[in-house]
This record gives sequence, C-alpha cells and structure tokens, in this order.
Amino acid sequence: MDEERKAREAERLKNKPADKEEKKKGKAAEPQGWVDMEEKVHAVYVNNLPLDITLDEFKEFMSKCGVIQPDARTNKPKLKLYMDENGELKGDGRCVYIKKESVDLALSILDGFNLRGKEVHVEKARFQQKGEFDPTKKRKKLTNAQKKRYMENQNRIFEWKPEKPRNYRPISDCTVVIKNLFTLQMMEVSS
Repeated sequence: MDEERKAREAERLKNKPADKEEKKKGKAAEPQGWVDMEEKVHAVYVNNLPLDITLDEFKEFMSKCGVIQPDARTNKPKLKLYMDENGELKGDGRCVYIKKESVDLALSILDGFNLRGKEVHVEKARFQQKGEFDPTKKRKKLTNAQKKRYMENQNRIFEWKPEKPRNYRPISDCTVVIKNLFTLQMMEVSS
C-alpha cells in the first residue's frame, strides 16, 4: 500500500514541472493584440461635422442622447475630433457613451441632423488595428483602487438623491433656546 502511494507521488512530482510548462505555453498562446469587443463598446462615429466645430460644441451636441463616459484616468469626457496631418479638423469625431441605449438613441436622433447647414451622419464606431500590434504602446491597466473609484463615480452619475433645500443645516449647527426655565431670583440664589 505504501509502495503504491509512493509510486503515485513520484509520478505526480515528475508530471508537475511539465504541467507548469504547459500552463506557461497556454498563457503565451493567448493572442496578444487586437481583441474584438463590439458588445462592450458604446461609441459612435460622427462625420460631416462643420470644420470649425469646437470640442465643447461637439460635447453639447452629443450629450443630447445620453451621458458621455468620462476617461478613467483624466476624468475628461471621452470625445475626439479627428485632425489631418496639418492639425486641421477633418469634420469627423467619436463619442463614447456610458449606456449602450444612448448609442441607439444617437443613431435614431442625430443621424441626419442639420448642424449649422451640414447634415451630420452618425454610425456605430468600428475599431480596426492599423499596422502591427506593439505591446510597448499598450496603456497600463488600471489598479484596483482606480477601478473602484471610477465605478463609484459612474454609479454616482446615475444615482438619484433629492437635493437638500438651500436653508438646510446639519444637526450639529442647530441652536436650541429654552425660555422661562429660570427666573432672575433663582439665578441669584444659586450664585
């Protein structure tokens, strides 16, 4: 009985390093590069914009259909106006919404909208890789604390709390005045 157990243990130990190597190979075999995340992306691509549009004007135009997602690192809205090599606007841009429903709403409302004499075209954003994948250019992942803070901020946007009235005071700031508790004669006697 002991010999069988020892033989099984020795066999298991021999196979263990091979298992680790297979696991390492399996991790390396996973494709590093472009991953299709179509259902997770809540972005729209907008073209035929006026060439003199500003980022604030674009933000106001796109926020008609939903809440624009803030960037996790900078907390700025995820909006982009594309430019050519000379740094001039090309007339197209991208907007990322928090909710997927906002994308459908933008497609139905803003597509064909007349913005300062130009008919704007809106479609779901499709991301394609340009050239080869370079892992050195990949952005670092968020830490758990950054992810938590980002999710709390996102939840706070959709949270509903009634606003406090302007004359609201915290309980610690309240003063209570009690009248007719002592008379002048009682105070003179006690002192």
